[in-house]
This record gives sequence, structure tokens and C-alpha cells, in this order.
Amino acid sequence: MKYAISLIVVVLAVQSIQAQQGRTKMHELLIEEFKMEVNDYKRLEDRYENVEGSPFFTEDFQKGKIFISGNKSFTDVELNYNMHSDNFEFIADGGKVFVLSNLEEIEKIVYDNKTFRHMEYSYGVGKPTKGYLLELVNGDCSLYKRVESEFREEEVPKTGYDQYRPPRFVDKSPAYFIKCSDDETAVVISSMRRKKFLKSHFKERRKELLKWMRSNSINLRNEEDMVKFFNHVNKSMN
Repeated sequence: MKYAISLIVVVLAVQSIQAQQGRTKMHELLIEEFKMEVNDYKRLEDRYENVEGSPFFTEDFQKGKIFISGNKSFTDVELNYNMHSDNFEFIADGGKVFVLSNLEEIEKIVYDNKTFRHMEYSYGVGKPTKGYLLELVNGDCSLYKRVESEFREEEVPKTGYDQYRPPRFVDKSPAYFIKCSDDETAVVISSMRRKKFLKSHFKERRKELLKWMRSNSINLRNEEDMVKFFNHVNKSMN
């Protein structure tokens, strides 16, 4: 009996060592293949020590999956999205924080049960830019959301009536983007008013879709309703 228990302990220990070696090798491969760059910050817990709020999408780093070109992927990577720097970061062995820098190879990143894509998008003025968009609906007409965190400097009182405010991160209102199959760039949804929205993005179907929106009480300022609308559009196109 003692021999059996000892054998089980040894097997579990070997499996644990193999798993650790596998994670270490995976991190080394990530760093090598993606040409990762170590953050300029010292340690994760010291980076925003005197700053209120957080620029990260989730409170903690969570295990996710990185899909890259060539049908490759890296699983169980501790990831978090930095909404201020527009970078995905991951923690390697030893607690070092790395940034995914070889962005052209990344197809998508799945973490926190959500999908992020690094893609081209436009606000309608100026040149399009590239960055991470959160995918809400995938289809012939896809819906994305841009989440951002803004850094604000400390505010020192100028009079006795003013209050001191420390440096802080503040989440900005999200922007929504649409990209249909013939489009190269995702375009911002500039108006949430039904008629203006449909005229800008679904001109040929605006009467039909406006009737459906009214009968289903769709409010485009509500994200759930927006997702419902795009799911209807994609379903009706098939």
C-alpha cells in the first residue's frame, strides 16, 4: 500500500515537472518566434503603484490562446490587454512581463472568453490606423468594439477650494465599428440614431431593416440590441 502511494506521488511529481518544462519551453518559443520585447517597467506590481485605477481590461492576468498565421497557436498563456498602450501582455516564468510585438502574425487572441483581433480601423477622418478591436459579432457584417483607457496627470490644487487628484487611469466611452465582407477597413459607427445609422451602413436595405428594428424595439445605444441587430443582418443575408 505504501509502495502504491509512493508511486503515485512520484508520477504526479514527474507530471508536474513535465508541465512546468512545457510552459517554460512554450514561453521561450513565444519570445523567440514573436520577437517579444520586455516591458520598460520593472515589475508588474510596481508599474502603477501611485496611480489610481488600472489600464488593464481584466483585473488579473488570465489564461488565453494566441492564434498566429500558419495555423499555429499558443495555449494557456497568462494574458491581459493594456487598454492604454493598446498592447497584449503576458507573464513568463519568473514574473517578467512581455509585450506581443510581432503583430502582423497575430490572427486573433482569445482570453476572458472574448476574441480580440489586430486590424485596420477608421474613425472616418484622417488615415486608418491599426490596433486591437474586441469582436462582438463575426459574419458577413461584423461588429467590433474599441476599448480604451486614458491616463490623466495629477491635478494640484490652485486655490483652497480645489481638491488634489492623483494621477489616474479613466476608461473612455467605447467606440463601435462595422466591417462587411467587401470592406478592407472597419469603419466607426458615427451615429446611433436608427435612420442615420441605416443610411450610412445599410442604405439599400434601410426601409426593411428599420421596420424590423421598430418591431423588435432595437435601441442601438444598447450593446445587446446592437449585437441582436447584426446577428439578424447576417442571418438574413444567408
